[in-house]
Amino acid sequence: MIELSNEHDFYAKFSSIPYLERETEDILILEAQTGNKEAQNKIIFHNIKAIIEAIKPCKYNYRYDENDLFQESIIGMTKAIQSYDPQKELKFRHYAQYYIKKYISLYINNNNLAIKVPPYIQLLFKRIKKLEHKYLLENNYNYPSTNYYSKELNIPENVILRCIASLNKDQNTYFNELMEEEEDNEI
Repeated sequence: MIELSNEHDFYAKFSSIPYLERETEDILILEAQTGNKEAQNKIIFHNIKAIIEAIKPCKYNYRYDENDLFQESIIGMTKAIQSYDPQKELKFRHYAQYYIKKYISLYINNNNLAIKVPPYIQLLFKRIKKLEHKYLLENNYNYPSTNYYSKELNIPENVILRCIASLNKDQNTYFNELMEEEEDNEI
């Protein structure tokens, strides 16, 4: 058990943990992807600095519990381990930053809403807005059709229509309707 007297000791203790060598990390990632929990834990331990760096601004700017942010970061790191391709030239810690920040962001967004919205619904909104922005830039600021969204995102057109319509009406009404259908349909 690590005994730390204050927050500075916590950051100082974990900041001294070295990153793994690239070759060692790649081997451990491949082992972790086949279900080796010990390899996964070792990767997380040696990349703890990336987690701490992602947590710091959120902790101070948003006043969220550090333990919750840490847990969300671990989930993000685990997802990064599962999807990382060691053949790519990108270092794992840089790749993992995306997933760590994504899960922290989902946690913050979910805790800022009056109702709890599943992460996949939050991500759907982000995907639609990102696709819309790209389309607008490429097509002289003409809006895309719902059919375009449906084909690009591989999501039924009626779901796209409801998402877009919800931008112009009460969000809670839309989310409540969508939550009722959650058990019947997957997006």
